[in-house]
Amino acid sequence: MDLIITLLLCVIVTNLVAYLLKKICVPHVISLILSGLFFGLPIIRELLLDPNTNVLIVLGDLGILSSMFLAGLHSSKDLLYSERRDSLIISLFAILTPFLLSFSLFYALGFSINTCLIIAVCMSITAEATNTEVLLYLRKVKTKIGSIILEAGILDDIFGLLTFLVVTIIYHEATTRDLILLIGLMVAFFVGLVFQRIYDSKVTMVMKYTSLYALVPFFFVSMGLHFDFFSLKFNPLLLVFIVTLAIVGKLGGTLLATKFTDLKTSQLYLIGWALNSRGAIELVLALIAFRNNFISAEIYSSLIFMSLLSTLFFPAVINFMIEKQPRIMSI
Repeated sequence: MDLIITLLLCVIVTNLVAYLLKKICVPHVISLILSGLFFGLPIIRELLLDPNTNVLIVLGDLGILSSMFLAGLHSSKDLLYSERRDSLIISLFAILTPFLLSFSLFYALGFSINTCLIIAVCMSITAEATNTEVLLYLRKVKTKIGSIILEAGILDDIFGLLTFLVVTIIYHEATTRDLILLIGLMVAFFVGLVFQRIYDSKVTMVMKYTSLYALVPFFFVSMGLHFDFFSLKFNPLLLVFIVTLAIVGKLGGTLLATKFTDLKTSQLYLIGWALNSRGAIELVLALIAFRNNFISAEIYSSLIFMSLLSTLFFPAVINFMIEKQPRIMSI
């Protein structure tokens, strides 16, 4: 198919799916993941994307940088910074528990150290932008629990990015292109953090919407192109294991902070489900790891589905818990 038509189809279909699913309160990142998986279907790839896949993968790298810029842009928007102590304590437990648990179990199963480290990093990250979107929709950003969720999520993401960069440098297995991309990710993330201070400026708004609607879709298309639908069929136990480990690690880690904070168990349980969400950063790191043979197709595909499922859980959980305890976010 003609390149221009292919590019237009990717942008139009991805944004149309996001627009339609938003009407039933599906988080934006979920819509993008589903669109990417759609384009990754073998029949769709053959009909709509071939022979332009190489161009799409290059554009996907620009989409990756745009995703990280947006993650940074949303990370500190509307934060109160009044719950620094609780946020730091919860973040430490929510990072270290899934990290150590995942590394230990996968290492015991015979995986290489670098593979175990990559999986552990992906398990430790939080979907900060998705949580922001959900909390803004519910008007719960400017609450005690909302502030803790977002502040702890920022620390999770920074830890994940730095650890992943260190791992790739130590093992010297990433290509020069991806090492440059990783450094670019860090720069883009922190540029987004700085730009949030001038979020209302016209320049920032243009950059935001250009990134969100014109560039980010190509990252998710690239993600779909690397996705192996058949690997899940052959290794469903790996998928179940990764999803279970992701949930247990984040929830368990958050609840371990009980004795070190003044929060109620129900509040920590809610925070745990929020931090359990994975999103763009986890997907970016998983894709780079797969391209550089840190992880297999089976692990990569399972991490994608884990991100999809874990991100879907939080909106359902928070709505249910607020119905049962209307003041849970602020007491």
